[in-house]
Amino acid sequence: MSRFSDAEGKSPYSLARAWVASALVDTETPEAHLDKLATMAALTAWLTRWLPIHIHRALLAGASVEEVADAAGVEFAEATRLWRQWSDGQYALQEAMPTLPDKTAEYDLVDDLIRRAAYDRNRSNPVGNLRLTPPTVQEAG
Repeated sequence: MSRFSDAEGKSPYSLARAWVASALVDTETPEAHLDKLATMAALTAWLTRWLPIHIHRALLAGASVEEVADAAGVEFAEATRLWRQWSDGQYALQEAMPTLPDKTAEYDLVDDLIRRAAYDRNRSNPVGNLRLTPPTVQEAG
């Protein structure tokens, strides 16, 4: 499995098990290192795809954007960017497949939480002439 293309077809759970198992074996062959590398790269790809989903779930569960960013090891702006990129795809999927359960209210709620957090963050730590307008989505929410 020394190629990413071979590893990426495996489930993330089997990749994680393979990575742990490979860490317990001390081999110095090129093939062993290439296997570890392919496994790690494929597992990274899975985890990268899942990160925004868990950002979404943590925010819905009541975590702040700052807490989410800290847990993910990224800056506030990066957590927001990751979630927005994912949610844009979710909105498009919802539009393209209207028979799916409608989750747009969930996406709107998290979007509102992020906008409020960005607004509050800007108010407490203004940068130059940068001004954000107050959130307008679901103020009573």
